[in-house]
Amino acid sequence: MSYEVNWEAHGVMVRIFGNSRGRDLINAYNAVNKDERFDDARYEIVDCSDITESSISIEDMRQIAHLDRAAARSVPNLRLAIVSPHENTQALAHFYKSEADDISWDIGIFSDLDTTRKWCDPDYIIRDKDDYIDQFNSDQTITSLR
Repeated sequence: MSYEVNWEAHGVMVRIFGNSRGRDLINAYNAVNKDERFDDARYEIVDCSDITESSISIEDMRQIAHLDRAAARSVPNLRLAIVSPHENTQALAHFYKSEADDISWDIGIFSDLDTTRKWCDPDYIIRDKDDYIDQFNSDQTITSLR
């Protein structure tokens, strides 16, 4: 098992680490989505910062997008953040996002956890869309704003 799930007050943090496989993503998905707390989650952070080796494939990401499409029917207003400083993992995250473009969720891809947490903050109110974009573009490229 190369993942852990930690439930927080308003969401869930999924940490993928070590030598990760597509099966780890599916198992983490099941652990989160089968938990009754997921119905009330405002955000899900998938932290891939500590992956040391990965055999996660495009097909694995396609399957996760398919599963998330079904999950979005019962939890339509989720913010899904994928965190990784690794280029390969970010490329897979961008592929996932393109596969999941019809999902109602806001999907963001980030390289650090601090920026991710700000983006997921349920108390953060968007008063000015341009300020919001500038805040996150200072160090990151925000990949979603709905």
